[in-house]
Amino acid sequence: MNSTPLVSVIVPIYNTEKYLDRCIKSIVNQTYKTLEIILVDDGSSDNCPAICDNWAKIDSRIKVIHQKNSGVSAARNAALDLASGEYIGFVDSDDFIEPDMYSLLVQKSVDTDAGCASCGFVFNYIDGRDSVLIKAEDFVLNGDDILKNYIADKLIRPETANKIYKKSLFDNVRFNPDIHYAEDLLINYELLKNAKTAVGISDCLYHYVQESGNSSTTALITPYRAQSYRVLKQIVDEQSGTPLFEIAVCRYVKGIFALLTRLCKCKDKALFDKYFPIYRSEIKRYKHLIKGADYSKKHKLAAFLLVHFPHLFAFVTERIL
Repeated sequence: MNSTPLVSVIVPIYNTEKYLDRCIKSIVNQTYKTLEIILVDDGSSDNCPAICDNWAKIDSRIKVIHQKNSGVSAARNAALDLASGEYIGFVDSDDFIEPDMYSLLVQKSVDTDAGCASCGFVFNYIDGRDSVLIKAEDFVLNGDDILKNYIADKLIRPETANKIYKKSLFDNVRFNPDIHYAEDLLINYELLKNAKTAVGISDCLYHYVQESGNSSTTALITPYRAQSYRVLKQIVDEQSGTPLFEIAVCRYVKGIFALLTRLCKCKDKALFDKYFPIYRSEIKRYKHLIKGADYSKKHKLAAFLLVHFPHLFAFVTERIL
């Protein structure tokens, strides 16, 4: 196997001129030099198109796509159609990466012939809050253990930017342009179904730059965010009748409880009235599976209250949980 395979690094870009130079510089300055860098200007209205074109003049490894605004998934798909690397990586245009990120991921991938290699990452907050390290573990997974760990939300996290993938995994897989939240959750599920080996390194090498934004409870319950639960439900439905079904249900149910907790603390009655009955019905659907060591006593009690005494569940959740 080639010890220095070409890695196609895909950067979808939309109105991030404040951060774009730093992002591109962190890729260009990688210690691993065998890169194809594909910048996709997704119809930016700021100075991003000019920044992309200027970088293409500076570094011959850079290719630029200009397209009308179609969303991050469509931008990534356009780059995938152009990519010629043996491996694929993704970097968001407001983020940046450590200089040795691709060197370490490629080395681990080549050594193990892995279809997917991942690392830890850091949340950097622009409002001055302390950075948060999301540490990973060193691991090697093979065969069915890959999807099992991913669905269980254990060793393999749902992000794409802290990973590289064999390009062959994308042969019949693309991002769903109709999903605007949790698109990474779904694409990793589709890719890992066909991966024979997945590996991880504990180093935190990717930096997610976080706006302060609106962190209110109401902001955490939006139609876009609800898409993540629809993706989890899709996984549950696909795993019906398989050994991974109850694992998928467990992750889905715990996600629903998290959303219900936010709903009960939310002061928006219209939002509560819209979503509470929907997600209560989902818990009722799987109540017979909410048992065993995979569920805490809190989850079991919450399920009982939600199914039999929904108003008491809402009261307790709002004031205690």
